[in-house]
Amino acid sequence: MGAVTPDLPSISSPGPNVKLKPLVPSVQTEIDQLAAKGIDKVIVLSHVGYSDEQQLARDLRGADMIVGGHSHSLLGSFEGFDLPKPLGPYPTVVTHSNGERVLVVQAWEWGKVLGRIQVVFDASGKVARWSGGDPIPVVESVAEDPFIASFIAALKKPIEAMQSEVVGELSSDAGFPQGTARTGENSMGNLIADAYLRAVKNSGAKAGFANGGGVRAPLEKGPVTYGQAISVVPFNNTLVLLDLTGAEIRAMLEHGVSKHPEGSGALIHPSSGTRYAADVRKPAGQRVTEVWIDGERLELQATYRVVVNSFMASGGDAHEVLKLAQGRRLDTGIVDIDALVEYLKAHRPLEAKLEGRIRVLGL
Repeated sequence: MGAVTPDLPSISSPGPNVKLKPLVPSVQTEIDQLAAKGIDKVIVLSHVGYSDEQQLARDLRGADMIVGGHSHSLLGSFEGFDLPKPLGPYPTVVTHSNGERVLVVQAWEWGKVLGRIQVVFDASGKVARWSGGDPIPVVESVAEDPFIASFIAALKKPIEAMQSEVVGELSSDAGFPQGTARTGENSMGNLIADAYLRAVKNSGAKAGFANGGGVRAPLEKGPVTYGQAISVVPFNNTLVLLDLTGAEIRAMLEHGVSKHPEGSGALIHPSSGTRYAADVRKPAGQRVTEVWIDGERLELQATYRVVVNSFMASGGDAHEVLKLAQGRRLDTGIVDIDALVEYLKAHRPLEAKLEGRIRVLGL
């Protein structure tokens, strides 16, 4: 059976007809229904996150194993490999209050390792023992499977020409190190926000804002293909014009830094000419210390036309202030990948750089 994070509405776009039930009670109900049918081995496929999955293992009656995801957690031991420090053993063994053992596993992220485990259950359906070792790193020494390689090649052939089209050139790397778009200024975040604003240049918009969670890949110096560009913004979001008050803009920025020092996909990356500072030593909601928009200090009572992506405008990453904003709202229909590609085409070569658009104090 499957379980998904309760944060789904704020990190994705499930649509208005998808309703989430409380996690533990609803999963427990499903397990109980399976048990009533005589099922005594239950594996939960989870996209909840490593720490929450360990708690699920403690809370659920009758779950034997949780195959998890969402937190991109590397588990196991990888001596001799250049990998990040693992967060725990593989499997992580959690003991339920009734004394039964529950196995929790994750296979890191993006196919970089292959998880493996063999579990033996006793006559009553409880975990007796397991084997299999640590996940297998997917490195060059692991030969690709010829059948799968040919299958993938056949699927890729119709789109290879589009993917290989060169749409721009970078005179510097953009977005490295990967992941920093959730904690502070990031050159790829800058580039995307600038692309947003250029795409609506005749609209009167003063600023473009991109969310850190939408920066999905960095780009290396040199030619940029369409395939590489779409790896940066793969979600097919459209650009939305919003008329926001200065107070709403400030609230949006405050939410973006509310999860620091850990960081969040809600972090806001502004376009050129807009900048802000935040002191994360202060309480959440009181961290933004200054905001400049289109080169002028933000006025809380003034109204500003800005451009964001449709995910943000609909409340994605818990940006409720954007979802509830009462000012003029217009979905332009411009897709974010098209905006990025046109920006790259118009600026060859393009230098992606840090400009002090976001200053985070206290990290």
